[in-house]
Amino acid sequence: MNRAEEFTFVWALLDAADVILDEATRMRLCIRIGAGEYRESIIELLRRFTSSDTAIPPGLSASLWAWVNGFVGSDAETVLRGLAARIRIASAALPAIAEPARVQAPLIPRRSERAKRLLQVAKPPAVVNR
Repeated sequence: MNRAEEFTFVWALLDAADVILDEATRMRLCIRIGAGEYRESIIELLRRFTSSDTAIPPGLSASLWAWVNGFVGSDAETVLRGLAARIRIASAALPAIAEPARVQAPLIPRRSERAKRLLQVAKPPAVVNR
């Protein structure tokens, strides 16, 4: 994950954390992010997500693991992997697929072919006047 992707990720995390942050904490994090302290801000946000047992949106899951994978081989790797493993991911709400409405042909009352034949057989032959 490059710096631009990390920048996008930290702002997305901050937006997702809006429900668990008070105004002062949010302002402080905005200042830290603006100062370029992305790593520290992300770690603080992830800790707040785990402590409040709040799930992050499913769209941030891939970014979370891409960010953690950037620390492979560093001293912080095990701590960050443990932190990321405790993060809950919100279940993706799949949009309901609306089936097209079936338009039923209007019902027209009519006699079946069998009923017509039976009706003709039941009628007496017409008398022809000569």
